[in-house]
Amino acid sequence: MTAYVIDNGHQLSEKDIIAINEKYGSVQNGIFDLMSCTTGGHDWGETWQIIKKAGPFACGCFLAYIGIVGLAVTNVITSIFVDKAMRSAVPDLHKQIIERRREDLTLVSELQDLFQQIDSDSSNTISKAELMDSLSNIKVSSFFELKGLDIRDAETFFDVLEPGCGDTEIDTDTFIRGFLCMKGPANHVDVVTLTSRIQKMQRTMNLQLGQLQQDIARQFEACRRLMSHIRSGEDNRMNSTSHRPTMIRL
Repeated sequence: MTAYVIDNGHQLSEKDIIAINEKYGSVQNGIFDLMSCTTGGHDWGETWQIIKKAGPFACGCFLAYIGIVGLAVTNVITSIFVDKAMRSAVPDLHKQIIERRREDLTLVSELQDLFQQIDSDSSNTISKAELMDSLSNIKVSSFFELKGLDIRDAETFFDVLEPGCGDTEIDTDTFIRGFLCMKGPANHVDVVTLTSRIQKMQRTMNLQLGQLQQDIARQFEACRRLMSHIRSGEDNRMNSTSHRPTMIRL
């Protein structure tokens, strides 16, 4: 701007020269004016009216500055503050544990009430027939779905819970424990645990199979020896009979 005034001062009015010198007569004044344009000190349209007299190059530089600072830098700074605010709003570990515990207790209480609804004969146990009848109720089936357990086959669900109870009916604790274990999708820990158990069962079966093969081989060897001993005894009897002297009856 100073170079433009020096080169083209004769084309400018006295008012324009004074305005340029006031805003851009020094580096400090220029920085202050640009900062005011981007921080709300004054409307950048006022500065534009002065800068546009210096030609298209000065205008392009000013618009590029406004665009970069207004869109890029401001958004970055705003996102940093928002991110910090969001992190500060997240409760600490202790509060999260308390909230999770409160949710679990609430769910257990709701499951106890649901169990009483399913237990139509008030026996404190539910049978497969009672469970299947209750799932025909839209409220009960919707409760299962909302809590993360979509029971498509009531018989399969009951058969999974039944071994934990060891009877043809399941009690309250077995029902609640099974529901909590099966609700939601299987996570990585469940998959790894199941894989580990299968591998242990496979190793145990391989050891038992090897032991069984050894036992069969020993039994087979014992039978072979017994058959050989029996055949040897028969051959000895036949040989002794053939060498026995023949008695002539007179």
